Amino acid sequence: RFILGAVPVNVLFTVLLPRVDLAVLGLGLGLAVIAAGVYLAARRAAPTLAEDRLRPWAPAAGAASGILGGLYGMGGPVGVLFFARAEGDPTRFRALITSIFAVTGTIRLAVLALEGSYTPERLGWAVASLPAIALGLAVGYRVHDRVTPVRFRLALGVIVTLAGLVGLVRALTG
Repeated sequence: RFILGAVPVNVLFTVLLPRVDLAVLGLGLGLAVIAAGVYLAARRAAPTLAEDRLRPWAPAAGAASGILGGLYGMGGPVGVLFFARAEGDPTRFRALITSIFAVTGTIRLAVLALEGSYTPERLGWAVASLPAIALGLAVGYRVHDRVTPVRFRLALGVIVTLAGLVGLVRALTG
């Protein structure tokens, strides 16, 4: 249900991306991601909720993720916040997040390619980032089952906060 909300909104906002003032939106994104990370780290011990209680909210959470994913390629914080409460098992959490954002990221890349947004330089940067992505996935899969859910949420909160700080600095130094 999350992906049903995320995909169409992600496509719409990816198409709108070239027409948006990114300086203003970059500032808002940085602040929103920092807030999400701080919230996740501060609420790391909050109880998980049964899936049936979260299921009705999945399309709306997916749509919110689609907006951020389409405009910035950063729909992850919404998904992290949503799914971190849905499941206490780090293995299942990683599987959900990885598969959802592999689908939405691939769709976003396809839409951007169809829109003619890729230059040879951008494609080079994308290819150059693949080893870092593979390394991050490999390390994450090797250590995730050794971390308690509370520490896992704290680590996610720190990572999301750092991503927000990087985005905020980039927006301000633009």
